[in-house]
Amino acid sequence: MEEERSNIERRDFYEKLIATDAGIYGAAPEEIAYFPLWEWFLYRIERGSKILDVGCGTGRFAKRAIDCGCSVIGVDFSAVAVEKARAYIPAAKFICLDLEDPNDDLFKILDYDVLVLSEILEHVEDDLGLLNQIPAGKQLFLTVPNFKGEGHTRWFDSEKDMRKRYAHTLWICDTTTHERWFGLYGYKKCRSTI
Repeated sequence: MEEERSNIERRDFYEKLIATDAGIYGAAPEEIAYFPLWEWFLYRIERGSKILDVGCGTGRFAKRAIDCGCSVIGVDFSAVAVEKARAYIPAAKFICLDLEDPNDDLFKILDYDVLVLSEILEHVEDDLGLLNQIPAGKQLFLTVPNFKGEGHTRWFDSEKDMRKRYAHTLWICDTTTHERWFGLYGYKKCRSTI
């Protein structure tokens, strides 16, 4: 299912929430509904890995990953989120960058082993094009919602629907369902059949 929403509208919506520390933006990692999915990720991520956390928000997943012995570079399109993430975890690197900028070469210029796209793809108009920018062989973890939300461009009715959409560009190793989200663990294929 898909719904149109401009990138500017999405940024404004999230920056209002982030500025007030609403919900997940001000909570401790273990208090966030995504926490079981993050633990599912971290169980599969080797200690010492370099993680690129795209859509890092205020750094809650980054904090948990660092606590588990990984290093993190966080990226978010919200300057407000990046500022708060830097204050929350001064030891991590956070970058303000818009994934939908066609001049961006983010996935090729940064040094990372693992890519995390938690609650990102439903906000990106060309999610498949974004996945195709990832270098082949990169380990990847993502989550997507199974409900319509104010900031969502798309959501999935079933784990099967999520697998069907992303199987052309990713080798899917495992999937999981948690409350209102689906999680996926896999690797970027050498070339897409899209």
